[in-house]
Amino acid sequence: MTAGYADFGDGRLYYEIEGNGEVLVFIHAGFVDSRMWDGQWEAFTQHYRALRFDMRGLGKSDPVTGPVSRRQSVPPASGTRDRTRTSIGLLSGGRNSYRLYSQAP
Repeated sequence: MTAGYADFGDGRLYYEIEGNGEVLVFIHAGFVDSRMWDGQWEAFTQHYRALRFDMRGLGKSDPVTGPVSRRQSVPPASGTRDRTRTSIGLLSGGRNSYRLYSQAP
């Protein structure tokens, strides 16, 4: 597994990537962190290159230092969207999953 922080200029997001194959992005609900996927993570990483991250201000990601819109909760899709076939989100994670695919390239 690869884990680390992606710096987006206004804060760092914690992420984990594991497995091989098509990219599958897990976006957690807005009141928990990426550990909510622990029960499914191992099974999916056996068939996909799975990515999960902690949204801004949650889990191991940097704390929010000012107003943040929901659109800012998901990392920029540049370089990811064209390789991503599937994302899984719950509640606000589902809305953010939609935003991931609707952003301009």
